[in-house]
Amino acid sequence: MEDLRGTIASTNQANQHLIAEVKLLREQVAYLTDKRFGRSKETLSNQVSGQLSLFSEDQPSEATCSAETPATQTASAIEVNQHRRKAG
Repeated sequence: MEDLRGTIASTNQANQHLIAEVKLLREQVAYLTDKRFGRSKETLSNQVSGQLSLFSEDQPSEATCSAETPATQTASAIEVNQHRRKAG
């Protein structure tokens, strides 16, 4: 009976060791897959420091910009002389 208990204990210990190894290998596969292929979508976290947002709320909106500078909004026509394509 003691022999069987010793065998069960060693088998349980080996099983726990193998479970831990499988867990470690799965973590490595997930890390390397993420490193190789990247994230499926790019999301910005609030923890990124030193990078300005393109769409920050403190910038003036388009309506205020167009009201302040109407001269820059008008487009002037530019005339270009016609030319023929040279044969290659």
